Amino acid sequence: MTGRAGWRASDADREQVAERLRVAATEGRLEAEEFEERLATTFSARTYGELDRVVADLPAPPVVRRREPAFGLRPGVAVAIAVVLVFVLLSSISAAVGHGHGEHHGGFGISGSAVWLIWLAIGWRYLLHRRGRGLR
Repeated sequence: MTGRAGWRASDADREQVAERLRVAATEGRLEAEEFEERLATTFSARTYGELDRVVADLPAPPVVRRREPAFGLRPGVAVAIAVVLVFVLLSSISAAVGHGHGEHHGGFGISGSAVWLIWLAIGWRYLLHRRGRGLR
């Protein structure tokens, strides 16, 4: 035996093949008696070659692909970036409107730096609240 076929199989490898046999049996690909025979062969197999022969005539299991987050960012990072961008945009608009008319921001006597801090606090509160609920 050469290559992978001669390598020793682990208990986890045998369990994966057994699960594949269970799926095949529930799909109607194996009769109950054949399922039992193959299951016994699976748990007595010592090498990958022996395991491969047990499932050689069965279709390969579907490949499950993990969905990548947008732009390769974790959701928490994407939300943080979005909050900062909204913060910058709203602060810029607030500063432009307030300075253009010679008024304080919002007419409440709040300075420009205080507006930045308020928006920052709102953004961090939102992120911490979402993290607390496990919605990263």
